[in-house]
Amino acid sequence: MGSGTFERWHVTATQISGASFPGYGELEDSGPYTYAVSLHGFDHDVPAVYLGGRASRQTKCYIATFIEGRLDVLHGRDSEITYKIYGPDGAPVDVTNNSPALPDSDDYRGFSEDNIVNRVSPNATGARDFGGIQVELSKALRDDTALFSLFMEELALALTVLLDSPPQADYCELLE
Repeated sequence: MGSGTFERWHVTATQISGASFPGYGELEDSGPYTYAVSLHGFDHDVPAVYLGGRASRQTKCYIATFIEGRLDVLHGRDSEITYKIYGPDGAPVDVTNNSPALPDSDDYRGFSEDNIVNRVSPNATGARDFGGIQVELSKALRDDTALFSLFMEELALALTVLLDSPPQADYCELLE
């Protein structure tokens, strides 16, 4: 698919509406939700993840720490994924895992109030224990079928645990 086609037909997280996705109106009307998560892709040649959205930076650091710990301990897949974690103030946490840091990009921060995850789980201040989480997955991660499958399983579990018991420790310090 050429770049012109992509630019013309790609629907961004800020453009999703009930006018183009009829079921979205029902989703929005039944909220707000404690957390909302959206999955996106970007082109990059190493397994990498941007964590954005208006959920607290602490929440996103918890997710990365949870996934990394379980990939290492349970699956023997230590430090294969590079992360860039954005907080509400825009100051990122880089988890490089022996790879170059991901470039800063406004495209992956997910901070816009119009972003679907921030509309259904509004968190204007970046307070803890609720908010939108935008997960951007690199092409290299998506193409590594085994690692991608493990990552997605652990992401689902991290979100389940997050709903049951929000993080109390400073997980960002563990990553820095």
